[in-house]
Amino acid sequence: MIVASLTGAVLVFEEELKLAFDRDWHYAPSEASVEPAELRLNELAPVAQAAAGDGERLSDVYVFNEPRRSVFFVIRDGPFDRRTNTRVAVDPVSASAIEVRRGESGAEAFFRITTVIHESLFLGLPGAVVVELVTGWGVILVVSGIMLWWPKAWRTLAGVWSIRTGGPRYRVWRDWHTVPAAYLAIPAALVLFTGMFLSVGTGQ
Repeated sequence: MIVASLTGAVLVFEEELKLAFDRDWHYAPSEASVEPAELRLNELAPVAQAAAGDGERLSDVYVFNEPRRSVFFVIRDGPFDRRTNTRVAVDPVSASAIEVRRGESGAEAFFRITTVIHESLFLGLPGAVVVELVTGWGVILVVSGIMLWWPKAWRTLAGVWSIRTGGPRYRVWRDWHTVPAAYLAIPAALVLFTGMFLSVGTGQ
């Protein structure tokens, strides 16, 4: 569960981290910007084809509604797989090729591996089943934890909504376990429950 939580936290910010760590690929060097509606793709496509050299025809183009973003052209070299296709980043202002990539970048490989760990622990179908079972057990832990936390008297704040720092050590550790969990129970349950529908069993 810890591995799935940590990798999931990283994957939440996948796009932002890719833009931050691979900025020269995602953003054009030109200071000016071009609106997507003003792009002249018929002029940019030959630039990408020439930069890529001999290969198959252009198959895809990616345009982003964000200032100074590169325009990406994909040239199909084989089966549709980003690890084998050639991709060209083109500056939409100067109509010049920024970079040609054949295969994955370091950032893309990192997030692909992180996704595999998150979904199956690098163990294929057995690992995916383990992740699903652990996620389901997490839902049970959250629900049963709420039942154990549920106060008999809602007028009492100490030990329910606030942590008691004095008294027996067991009570202090119990409050540190239950009170923060009470605040995080609903978001945790939503994350775990929705994750079940992306799994190999429940998700099918």
